[in-house]
Amino acid sequence: VTEAVTTSIREYLFKSGYKISNDIPVWDLKEETISKDWGRILIGGNIDDLEVVCEKSFPVKTYQAKIKLTFVFANVSDKKIFYRASVENSNSLKDVSFSEELLEKQINAVLSDALEQMFSDPKMKKTIEEGAKIKK
Repeated sequence: VTEAVTTSIREYLFKSGYKISNDIPVWDLKEETISKDWGRILIGGNIDDLEVVCEKSFPVKTYQAKIKLTFVFANVSDKKIFYRASVENSNSLKDVSFSEELLEKQINAVLSDALEQMFSDPKMKKTIEEGAKIKK
């Protein structure tokens, strides 16, 4: 799931016109551990909650997924966190069959919806642009 979150964020930002580094540093979300060679903006986060449930009843199975993510944005040059945000989302699907593919589909759907919710916030782009400014 962590890789899916990282990949989804990278794809979203790339499609939005941002230049994305190929490096994916491991960061513990603390200002003092930010490395000066990690670009201009560092985005980290946590998967605070992820739950996927399949209720097997006859004749329809119900797949439910919920997720809570926390994002942390930091300006690398001054090693300062400038924005924190959390997002929660849930999704459900009914189907007559049971499969691991449907469980995976629910996880991907709830993750995609949560990221879209996070980055569609009108002040998000402005926050990223302001946070990227190098302080002198």
